[in-house]
Amino acid sequence: MKKIKLPSRLTLKLARELCLKQWRWIVKQIRAGDPRSVNDLKSAWVNDNIIGKNVPEGNCFYCEYTSQGNRDGLGCAVCPGRKIDPNFDCMGDDYYYSREPEKFYKELLRHKRLEKKS
Repeated sequence: MKKIKLPSRLTLKLARELCLKQWRWIVKQIRAGDPRSVNDLKSAWVNDNIIGKNVPEGNCFYCEYTSQGNRDGLGCAVCPGRKIDPNFDCMGDDYYYSREPEKFYKELLRHKRLEKKS
């Protein structure tokens, strides 16, 4: 994949696209037996695919989207995942991203399907 230079402000569409690409790769690495932690894999994907100074907050494109601009103090309330499913929580028990990465990725794919329906 060609390295991506992040714009100074992520669009909702770009945040979602990059999140899915990152998590597709993370799950592929885990299935292949990569021993690194999920957070290390997130960081590796960003280091391998993003160029420039703008590293997403927490190596997460959803977190980066929520932290930019006039969203101070809103945090998770404006997460791209919550725009599709108001109950989305990346650290929720059902699909906590670092403990259940495959379930988390499946949740992101579910969001993609819901978004296409609307």
